[in-house]
Amino acid sequence: MDIEAIRKKFRDSFELESNGFINPVFLNDTKIGFSARKDCDEKILRKIKILEGKKYTTLIHIILPDDKVGLESDKVPLRVRASFDLVGEDNSTYIIDDRYIKRKKFKPIDLISRDDYFYDLKTNIFYKKGKIASGSDIINEIYSLHIKPTKTWRGMYLRAKVAWKNLISYLIEQIANLLVLILLLISGRKIPYGRISRYLEEAFKKNPANKFGQTEESLSQMKIADSEVEFFGLKTEPVPIFSYSFIHLIVFVVFYFLNYRPHLLKVIFSNNFLTIIYVIFSLMIFKSFLPSFAISLIKKLDKISGKIYNREIKI
Repeated sequence: MDIEAIRKKFRDSFELESNGFINPVFLNDTKIGFSARKDCDEKILRKIKILEGKKYTTLIHIILPDDKVGLESDKVPLRVRASFDLVGEDNSTYIIDDRYIKRKKFKPIDLISRDDYFYDLKTNIFYKKGKIASGSDIINEIYSLHIKPTKTWRGMYLRAKVAWKNLISYLIEQIANLLVLILLLISGRKIPYGRISRYLEEAFKKNPANKFGQTEESLSQMKIADSEVEFFGLKTEPVPIFSYSFIHLIVFVVFYFLNYRPHLLKVIFSNNFLTIIYVIFSLMIFKSFLPSFAISLIKKLDKISGKIYNREIKI
């Protein structure tokens, strides 16, 4: 049997049309696999409240991995992915974009299934947990799990798990955004908000030598202006000097009203040489170490936030 006949036989095993799926398309990036869509019923659409003029649909991909086909075992694991996508104006393209969904907590969940189902190429029989199943049973089970968050009571626990995961991701991202703001205030260096690491990489790819920096390695070059001022013999940007001076002024005012006089600071500021050493040393930490540390921490927090947001949860 040639590959085209196998692909067609595999697709037809799911009885797509009788199960409400339309527009089946063979996938080009795998030998055996297809995608098909299924439009949600009006009850689900009313619950998630889609903006007027926009249309969403469930898109399901089912494939047999190329690296698993042709091995000693005839049973090949299925790879199944279900997503809830925005339908393009041509009604044949699909976009990952949930901006037009008002009640996102009820949105059908994107899911991936690996090694939960198997297909015997010789006998055209499906298996689930070692027991015989039909293609129709498998695709309907996937769809049922996919729309589970739309169920008021049955989907409550799943919605809570998704909400908790997204909340943790959001809080971490807001901490990163706060550090971005602090970095801007103390050093004048700008990092775009949102998925910070990704925007940084895209900015450097598009602008390898512009106002954002001379090289990809030189994050410390990102500053609001290129002008410099001289401070205690050091040439530096004006924003760090202003922030450095302002913070010391606030500390002085607080210490003054609290009548707090640290002995070590009295010793340092009573000696001109020690004062200069203190200013130079503390300014270098403020100007160089703190921004570098903040940028590193921002990128790490952004990656952690992204990993948590994209983490798979058991349905």
